[in-house]
Amino acid sequence: MYAMPVGLSWKVPGGRVASANITPDPSGIAHHDEALFKSTLRTGYSGARLINQIMPWSTYCNMTEEDLQAVFAYIRTLQPVHHRVDNSLEATYCPQEKSSHGAGDQNQPVSLASLGTNQ
Repeated sequence: MYAMPVGLSWKVPGGRVASANITPDPSGIAHHDEALFKSTLRTGYSGARLINQIMPWSTYCNMTEEDLQAVFAYIRTLQPVHHRVDNSLEATYCPQEKSSHGAGDQNQPVSLASLGTNQ
């Protein structure tokens, strides 16, 4: 089963924004350790980079330490999905989503069989 949607986009003031890949793939957040993950959800910054405000980090910033640890542990169990999304780049067609988002043209089509689903 496809673990989670990546690259879904929403119209926001100033344009469109696509959901980030938060799977444990190198194109996602494999580089986040637990401390960076928790800091990102508490502050709205991933390192020095402000995350897009469509991400409701302000809702998550008051989660308990245990809840944030549990979310991080769960994300690490997801099937890695190779899917580049970069909202700082101009939107280009993504063959995985069949829509457009930043870095869309850097992705390859994915078959349902490769995702381990029977659909």
